[in-house]
Amino acid sequence: MASVPSNTKHEKTSICSIASKGTCVALAAAVAFSNPQPLSAFATENASPQTNNNDTDSSVARATISKEEALAAMTLQEATDALNEAQTNLTDAEKNHSEAVAEAEAARTAYEQAVSNQEAAKQALAEAQNAAAGITPEAVEHAQAAANAATAELSAAQCELAEAETTLEGAQKSHRIAQTALEEAQAQLSVAQAALSEAEQAEASAQAAYDNAAAAFEQAEANATDEGRAQLQGEIAAAQTELAVANDARAAAQEEASRAQTELSQAQIAVDQAGQTVQAAQAVTDEAQASATAAEEQQTQAQTALDAARQQRDTNAAAKNAVLADVSAKEQACADAEAAEQAALQAKEVADAAVSRAEIDLADAKARAEGVDEAISKGSIGLIEWMLQKDDLTEDQINDLNQALKVLEDAQKEDFSRWYGGENVNFGENRNGKIVVTGDVKDAISLKNTQKGIDIMKKIIELRATDENFCNIIDGGTASTNFYLMAVTQAATDRGAGLRRHSLLLVSCENLAFGYPDPTRGWYDQEKARFNKIRDGLGINAPLTADDVKRIESEAEQRDVTIGHYTNLFWNANQVMGAGFTQYGITSGYSASKASNYEYVYSVDEFENLFKEYQQSLQDAQGAVEQAQATLDSARTAQSEAELNITATTASNVAANEALAQAADALSRAEQALATSDANIEEKTAALEEAARVTEAAHAALNHTKEQLAEAATDLAEKEAGVSAKQNALNAAESTLDSANSLVEEKRQAETEAIANLEQVDATLAQAQAAMSDAKATLDNATVNRQAAQSKTDAAAEQAKNAYDAEQDVSDKLATAQSTRDEKQRIYAEKQALHDDAQSALSELTDKMQTLEEAQHFATSSEEDTQIANDLLHAAEQREEETEQSLEKAKQRMLEAQATYSVISESSQALTEQNSATAPMTADNSAVELSTDSAESAKPLPQTGDHNMGLVGLAGTGIIASLSALMLSIKRRLKLQA
Repeated sequence: MASVPSNTKHEKTSICSIASKGTCVALAAAVAFSNPQPLSAFATENASPQTNNNDTDSSVARATISKEEALAAMTLQEATDALNEAQTNLTDAEKNHSEAVAEAEAARTAYEQAVSNQEAAKQALAEAQNAAAGITPEAVEHAQAAANAATAELSAAQCELAEAETTLEGAQKSHRIAQTALEEAQAQLSVAQAALSEAEQAEASAQAAYDNAAAAFEQAEANATDEGRAQLQGEIAAAQTELAVANDARAAAQEEASRAQTELSQAQIAVDQAGQTVQAAQAVTDEAQASATAAEEQQTQAQTALDAARQQRDTNAAAKNAVLADVSAKEQACADAEAAEQAALQAKEVADAAVSRAEIDLADAKARAEGVDEAISKGSIGLIEWMLQKDDLTEDQINDLNQALKVLEDAQKEDFSRWYGGENVNFGENRNGKIVVTGDVKDAISLKNTQKGIDIMKKIIELRATDENFCNIIDGGTASTNFYLMAVTQAATDRGAGLRRHSLLLVSCENLAFGYPDPTRGWYDQEKARFNKIRDGLGINAPLTADDVKRIESEAEQRDVTIGHYTNLFWNANQVMGAGFTQYGITSGYSASKASNYEYVYSVDEFENLFKEYQQSLQDAQGAVEQAQATLDSARTAQSEAELNITATTASNVAANEALAQAADALSRAEQALATSDANIEEKTAALEEAARVTEAAHAALNHTKEQLAEAATDLAEKEAGVSAKQNALNAAESTLDSANSLVEEKRQAETEAIANLEQVDATLAQAQAAMSDAKATLDNATVNRQAAQSKTDAAAEQAKNAYDAEQDVSDKLATAQSTRDEKQRIYAEKQALHDDAQSALSELTDKMQTLEEAQHFATSSEEDTQIANDLLHAAEQREEETEQSLEKAKQRMLEAQATYSVISESSQALTEQNSATAPMTADNSAVELSTDSAESAKPLPQTGDHNMGLVGLAGTGIIASLSALMLSIKRRLKLQA
């Protein structure tokens, strides 16, 4: 029995999983395969009419048909396909029958094992009852009292021993502390003595270093006299003056060189620009010359074209006059035919309008029907959306519907992979691993499964009304529902089907059941039997009080017996509940909470009436399509009759219009030709005038560009002469600048050397003084360190003496505590032996009682396993019989297909030989195609499977899985019994 933590809004949560017991898994599989309809439906769909084994000869006779009938019935390719399909179905049927035989044999073995196990359980129960026969409550009570007394004495001895050990541990700890303190004091003394020796040596070394530094300072001070410093400073001043004069000269030379470079750059730019101008003027001149020549040629061509256009216009005008007379005669004939046709056309327009209206009505009806299909695919989501469109809803109803819609929409986005083990859930690729999926008829939200959930709630209401245990507790209370509870339960059912356990709890309690078409068989029938057994064992009579229920639940928990699903059905006197069902794992769900937690609820009948009203609205929309189709068919019939009425008049009108169209086309061509000639003359005249204008402009432009080219060449020559003079000036300025730079560098070096000489004298004196100060500081520090080391050495010696005295005192106390602890250990050992003897006597009695209880449980479970094995055997034998019938039908169809193929193949071959004898080698395509068919017919027949066969294989796999689960359960119980 699994338990989920309670929501803080409610008092208690007890959620149980039916699938926690191996027996329930096997029973679920037995129920799932006890109904043979899917297998029967498959056999009917894929088999020919049923025949017995002794009908084989007559089947062959029926399969023998004439060549003419075979050729009329099908082609060679169709016969080949039929034979392939018959072979595939026969192979699959043989395979399925073999699997069914094996499954039936496995089921018989499991049943025999279950019967044997049941006999062994009965024997074990008898032996356990014999072993426990001499045990009385007084004997158990006496053994328990002796064990309690021995335990009390052992506890007292244990307390005294613990106290002695605590005292010993304290003494040992004090001794370890004293020893550690002595060792640390001795180590500190050694360290202090070594530090004192080092400090004395450091003080002597510092004194010698200070004496040497003082002597060096006296020598440096003698060297730095006032006369020497004054001479060095004079040399520095003279060098700085000469450097300033050199820098001024270099700056003037730099300025002159920069000016010359700027003038040269500007002159070169002017030359480059003048050269580009000359090149551009030459290009323009060449282009103007080419344009003038082309314009002269274009003017000549334009004059020739104008002369030809004038001649063509005269020819076209004469042709138009001849066509005009013919058009007038044919226009009158066309008008007469048109009048006759109009009356018939008007009648057809009326019929067309009727058809259009009917088609629109049919399209609207189909659109509404498509909306119905979409609504059906949405399941309970479509029901919620339909409810939200109602006008008379209260605010509380709207809130309930919106909350329900959000629960299902969130579940559509939720992946199984977010839960532990959910990555292994696979209900098909179309579900994409989601909890809730619309359009899946197996999903808990489908309309069929929503009705199943309503039926479960109605069954629960019936059970609540008749239950003798809880009649006083619920005291006539009602169980209602709402859309939120239904949405929560449907999502929980889908989630539970994949995870096979509880996960997300949004209400007070939740039940799940796996493999039960009617989950109340597990929740109510089975668990109530356990509940009543415990109730009777406690001497409690129905009807119960709340305290009675708590006593029974407590006892069930101690015995590890599941009754929580049963008690959850009576969660509250006035409760709101929901129920869900999905074909995945044949999973059912139930949730409940107090009615006071919700603002709006419906009775289950009210909820079902709304559901039925919604389904009726979907059915009404689908019926409108049929009515609209009938109306359209009638309108199209009238339209066809109108079309027949105008056939005759249309034919004569078409002929007249064709003649007129031909004449009008001829006139149009003549007019177009004349108009084209006129337009061509105007175009050619304009072209000639334009060509003359272009030629004149081209000559003027050529003369102008020649003048611009001459001016540009003169300007380029003048600018090239100025560049040479600017280059000479730049060369002279750069030479002067190089000389000035050399002089500046020479004067800067002299200044640097004079400054360095003065700095060297000052640096030597400063270094000597600093060294003497450092040596003095080092000496003072060494003296202080030596005095501190002496003080530490004296203190460490005193501390080591005190630690030695303390260690001697703690050692005496440790010896006393050790002796006391040893005596207490001896006394505790004596009490432990007495306690073990008393416990052994008590355990022997309780083990026999426990063995008896386990044997009773094993006997009950073995009886249940035998019933499950019997159900599985019945299902397997039924499937064996059905697959045998399917095999016989497949054999019959194979014989018929082989006979048909033989006749078609022989006829096709004869036809091929006849065509080959009469047709040349370069025959038409039909001969080639016949030869190809014959070649194809010689290929081996393909071996393909039928996708429907997978259903039978899957069912067989389910039975084997159920048998495996049952055998595993039986072996586990045998092991426990042993």
